[in-house]
Amino acid sequence: MFCNNLKMPEPDFHPSRKTLEEILSGPDFLLIPRFQRPYSWDRGILDEFWNDVFKDNSAGYFIGPMVVWRKSSTGPQLYVVDGQQRLMTVTMLLAALRNAFSDIGNSSLAEGAHNFIEKPNRDNIPQFILQSENRSPYVDNHILSSNRDGTAEPTTDEERGIKLAFDEIEHRVSQEIEGKRRPGKETALKKLRDHLLALRVIWVEHNNEDDAYVVFETLNTRGKDLEVVDLLKNYLLSLLRGQRNPNADVYRDQWIRVRSGIEESQVSIDINRYLLHWWLSQEDYVAQRKLFKAFKEKIRTKESAIQRLGELEADTYLYRKICEPGNTIWTNEESAIRRSLSALTTFGVTQPAPVLLAMLRARREYEVGLPYLRSTFKTIERFHFQFTSIAKNSSSGGISEMYARHARELTRSQTKAQRVEKLKSLRTALVARAPDNDVFESSFASNLVYTNDLARDKKLVQYVLQTMLEFTNPTTASNPCTIEHILPQDQIGVFDATVVGNIGNLLWLPESINTELSNKTFDQKKRILKKYRGAYDIEDILSASSWGSAEIETRANRLAQMSRQSVWKLPV
Repeated sequence: MFCNNLKMPEPDFHPSRKTLEEILSGPDFLLIPRFQRPYSWDRGILDEFWNDVFKDNSAGYFIGPMVVWRKSSTGPQLYVVDGQQRLMTVTMLLAALRNAFSDIGNSSLAEGAHNFIEKPNRDNIPQFILQSENRSPYVDNHILSSNRDGTAEPTTDEERGIKLAFDEIEHRVSQEIEGKRRPGKETALKKLRDHLLALRVIWVEHNNEDDAYVVFETLNTRGKDLEVVDLLKNYLLSLLRGQRNPNADVYRDQWIRVRSGIEESQVSIDINRYLLHWWLSQEDYVAQRKLFKAFKEKIRTKESAIQRLGELEADTYLYRKICEPGNTIWTNEESAIRRSLSALTTFGVTQPAPVLLAMLRARREYEVGLPYLRSTFKTIERFHFQFTSIAKNSSSGGISEMYARHARELTRSQTKAQRVEKLKSLRTALVARAPDNDVFESSFASNLVYTNDLARDKKLVQYVLQTMLEFTNPTTASNPCTIEHILPQDQIGVFDATVVGNIGNLLWLPESINTELSNKTFDQKKRILKKYRGAYDIEDILSASSWGSAEIETRANRLAQMSRQSVWKLPV
């Protein structure tokens, strides 16, 4: 895990063991910064926490470290770095217990529980002990307040998640006292309260925000909090703290747009992978586990944070175009680029993403001519068709580093002539890595197979058949087509399925012709296909006297040669 590579600073703190009662009854108020991730404990996590606290362990159970920091000018106010989710859950549990005490008519115990939720500040004004810079009227009025507003409804996704969690907590508390008489209910509720307040944490308090986050990153090994996207959000927005109007939080809104711009796509895009590819499209190569450290070393000032956040937002749409080319907008001039990107999604390759992003960025800024971009996209498509989809070579780290290097050099180029040269260099490097003729042709003839039962490579086979038809007859290829087996699939058993499904036995034909051919004999199919001999590459079928394994193999070999020498020829 990358946090193990971080060097701990000289400590300016002394960790202490505290109970939740000591934390909540002390002089301090706890503030959740606006950039912390939303509350996200679902029913499964709540169930685990409930069992740990109330069922499987005695009072004083340890629930992990909490990290906070204090500004010297803020008085009794601590910023929560690590512990937000647990503190929010504990506060909701106290609110549920307060409500339950009130429901059984014990206002004194209800008020006692509420004292761990709200207390007077220095000016004797009541304040909630756990506060958030992203104030939620629903949480304040419906959950935290002792005078609950029963009409309050959540208005955001986070509030809806909190409502579900609080409803679940209240349900569990009610189950603990169900069927008991009043004294038994009171005893059960006090037991829950005492177990909760006796929970212990390692309390780590800093006077320095940066040190607090280093400690957080080093101590916290629970996985979810260590995703690059969460760490980067916290870091960037901590640098951008201190706007005059906290209600106009433009940088937090900008980060939300970055995240939603990626996660609202119609395909599944990992935002952490976006951050890695975005970095590699312009900066030195790093592995995913070292990405956040690289961001921190590069972004040290408010100005650089503003710049990088703006760039991240601007490039989200470009990355969406790479990952879902069929669902984004392209000009007619860019249709060839869209087709190449669609092919790469069919191949399932992600290694080129940094250089693809760098090229689309250059296109957006008019920094290189479109013809050079089109030929480079086409070269990448043809290389991965040969190297990945047909020859079945795995793209090693060397391939990823090659793409990252060319992306970085393209981004850093100062003139159009330099950018054209970098694109030419990339195309040359790909041609040099392409498989040799014998490997490609033998793999093409044997690896492209499709039947109803051998459908894993259906999209790839469709891509191959359509692309070959577009090469031989672009006009015919404009019609919607489906796969036709010359030797029909009902012959599986007489012939091996890999023979019937072989590329040499397949045609890409409109549905009307497929229906006309149906399961007719080979001679009958030939008579029908003769009507279309000018529109399709079928002369070897029409000249054959019979159709079986030998003929299919011969045709597959011919298509392999045509593919290597013409259709997917390198260099472009």
